[in-house]
Amino acid sequence: MRKFGKIIALVAVLAVAMTAFVSCSCAGEKKEEFVVDTTPVDYKTPKITVGFNDSEAMQNLITGVQNGDYNNEAVQITGTSEYRGSHCSILASGENGSSVGIAYEVVDGVFPDDYPENGAKVTIVGAVRKTSASDAHTIFVPKDKVTIEK
Repeated sequence: MRKFGKIIALVAVLAVAMTAFVSCSCAGEKKEEFVVDTTPVDYKTPKITVGFNDSEAMQNLITGVQNGDYNNEAVQITGTSEYRGSHCSILASGENGSSVGIAYEVVDGVFPDDYPENGAKVTIVGAVRKTSASDAHTIFVPKDKVTIEK
């Protein structure tokens, strides 16, 4: 039993030492701040339109976004708005009950006050923007380009 206590103590000391080492190794590094591009976009002529529950078109959009095909381009999507933690995604349901979607953000909007109700059918027209140095993308939607469908 005494040996077990010593092993636990040794593991705890090693864990603290590793944490200190990791946090110290970054102390002198200056991280580059990433700024989202705000290039003007023509919202009247979206580069691609995804219809309601067209999961194939949604998957094509997502693939194109990941490939950089739609950077700073307007896209239009009709789908189901769904809360994902502190942001929203717009989803298209497939035939087998699965769904595919992409994150969107209402420009100058406050979550959840300025967002459609969870589960609402919406049409958004927004600009695809790279949101981090790691190539993550989000659709930035002006408030007047969010339409709740009936």
